[in-house]
Amino acid sequence: MVQFFGKNGLLSKLKRRMGKSSDDTVIAAGSTLSLMTQEMITPLDKPISINRAVQVYKKYMLQVGYLEKTDLPDFVRSLKEEMAAREEELKYEITNAKELIKEAKAEVKSLTKQLSRCKDDDDREYVQEELDAAMDELSQEVSGCEKLIEELAFFKKDKRTFLLNFINSEIHGDEWQELKAGEER
Repeated sequence: MVQFFGKNGLLSKLKRRMGKSSDDTVIAAGSTLSLMTQEMITPLDKPISINRAVQVYKKYMLQVGYLEKTDLPDFVRSLKEEMAAREEELKYEITNAKELIKEAKAEVKSLTKQLSRCKDDDDREYVQEELDAAMDELSQEVSGCEKLIEELAFFKKDKRTFLLNFINSEIHGDEWQELKAGEER
C-alpha cells in the first residue's frame, strides 16, 4: 500500500518536487482523484488569471496522477481553447441578447403608438395587455443581458470557477456535479 501522508508520504514527496509556495494547490486528504474544490486554490480571496489557471491545472493534474508531464502541452492547449471558446460564447450570447432587446423595444414602441390611436375601449384594453406583455418581455431581456455582461466581466477577471468545472469534468466526466452533491451530504 502506498503511503500518501506523513513526512515520507507520496504527497509530501510531490510537494517537495513541485516546490513549496503559499499559492500551491492542495489535494483533499485521502483521495488522489477527489473533486477539486474552491478551497484547493489558494489564496481564496484573489482572482486567478489565465496564466495562474494553467499553473494550477498543471500542478493538480500531475499531483493527482491524472496526467504525465508529456501529456501536459496538449491538455493545456485544450484548457486555453476552452477558455477562449467560453469567452466567445458569452460575447455571442450578449450580442444576441442585445438584438432581442432592440426587437422588444421596437415592439413596445409600435404598441405604444397603436394604443394612442385606439378609440374603442375593448381595442384599447387589448392593446394595453399586449403592451404590458411586451414591456415584461423587454424587462426580462434587459435583465438577461445584464446577467450575461456580468458573467463575462467575472469570467475575464477570475478563471477559478471555470477551472474547477473544467478539471472536475475532465477527471470525473459530466456527472461530477452528482458526485459533488454526494460528497456534501
